[in-house]
Amino acid sequence: MDSKRLSKIYELQQKIVNHSIYTRVNDDSFMEFFMKFHVFAVWDFMSLLKSLQNRYSCVKIPWIPRENNTYTRFINEIVLTEESDFDNEGKNKSHFEMYLDAMREVNISTFQIETFLDNLCQTGNFEEAVKLNKIDNSLIDFLNFNMDCNMSEKDHIALSVFAFSRELIIPEVFTKLLNNSKFHQYVKLKFYLERHVELDGDEHGPIAMKFLRDVCGADKKKWNEAFDAAEISLKLRISLWDRICQLLDIDYYIKKELSLKS
Repeated sequence: MDSKRLSKIYELQQKIVNHSIYTRVNDDSFMEFFMKFHVFAVWDFMSLLKSLQNRYSCVKIPWIPRENNTYTRFINEIVLTEESDFDNEGKNKSHFEMYLDAMREVNISTFQIETFLDNLCQTGNFEEAVKLNKIDNSLIDFLNFNMDCNMSEKDHIALSVFAFSRELIIPEVFTKLLNNSKFHQYVKLKFYLERHVELDGDEHGPIAMKFLRDVCGADKKKWNEAFDAAEISLKLRISLWDRICQLLDIDYYIKKELSLKS
């Protein structure tokens, strides 16, 4: 494994974990911009996870056993909790549905994400659904790249994005959010964040990395492709965070100008 490439990925991960976005949780405008963007990343994760489940378990009829089922249980256990966990009231819900509940709790509209999903159901085409919705370009770039990784025939590419861009950093990102008292005001949102820190923090990241090592082995080409995918995905996440902060600044100055005029 190339130590220089690993160092570059770690540097990008730290830019996400230490991004200024987490210090800006100080008003409802932040909550609105952040959650309206982030809910798409929550949905996107489910697509990535299902891509891995399709690769490492059999979800077709008739059922055929996989030749390599070493990590089938690992993937299926994550799917079990992500797709059918218990919420803060003990009801069965996917984590995506929990996030929608959290948005409603904070009084943030779920119209955009739900319209996107309606269009996706009607068209059956991801690209068409994206075009039909007024989604910010930074979010489109993020979703398009990850979807390309999901659809890639190269398992190590999807697995790399899963390990480096999700499982290894999400616990730290959510811990950063939880460090701000703003997120503690909302029961459903706090539960969602704490649940992910609990599930992902101890085991999922290290196992995902072991999974990636086993898949890539000593194949330098696979490792280079895996590193390339991880770097792009992490950079797109940074761009997404930067864009939210930019919109916050625009929103702030617009409100300031309006207040001065009034």
